[in-house]
Amino acid sequence: MISRLPLMQVFADQSLPLPLPPSRSILAALLLAVLTVGVGAAKSFGSAYVRETNFSLVDVNGGDDKWLECEIVVEVRRDDGDAERKRPEYMDDLSVELVMGMETFRDRRSGFEFFRSDAQLVSLREGKHYIRFYLPYEIVKRDAMGREPHSFIVRLSRGGLELGEFISPSLARTNVKESFLSRVGKESAANEGILLPQNETPFLVMYPDSTPSFRGRGLVQEKN
Repeated sequence: MISRLPLMQVFADQSLPLPLPPSRSILAALLLAVLTVGVGAAKSFGSAYVRETNFSLVDVNGGDDKWLECEIVVEVRRDDGDAERKRPEYMDDLSVELVMGMETFRDRRSGFEFFRSDAQLVSLREGKHYIRFYLPYEIVKRDAMGREPHSFIVRLSRGGLELGEFISPSLARTNVKESFLSRVGKESAANEGILLPQNETPFLVMYPDSTPSFRGRGLVQEKN
């Protein structure tokens, strides 16, 4: 029988407990409370923010293998005062970064794996946009992962300027967040290239009406 982690899980040096993520209903209630905007961002670049995040296990064309889909809903607002925009209703070159810690279960022992990835968007018109990342089914199956991260951070940036940060409620305490980022810095390199933006997966054409255009990387066509 697999031994699951207790309610309070230690991330770093046995002194920083990290609570397990709350239910989606609680998460939804906290969405607006966890967005922070960088200094100076509100004046020139503050018109993009994370509205919500959704996680689910999905398959390719009805197959049995389940990938973890991480959907980030970004809202872009018109900004007539942003001189960097070619048109006030469009935001170009937005970067979305996802950093997350997944709880793992191997050989009756629990642990964590850390992943990070980013997506570079060509141009987003004012309104809602769905930015998706995927964790391959081999990793999900190998480590008996659940359908959502234990903890995560989403960062928005443009032109080297951070616009805002959206964190999971499990990272609300400063010391826990710092411990999480410390482990990400030390351990995520081992998993580089595993968490993938949508355009590098078989899900590229899965959502034709709600997939933005990516830049800087080759596109992956859907597998037959």
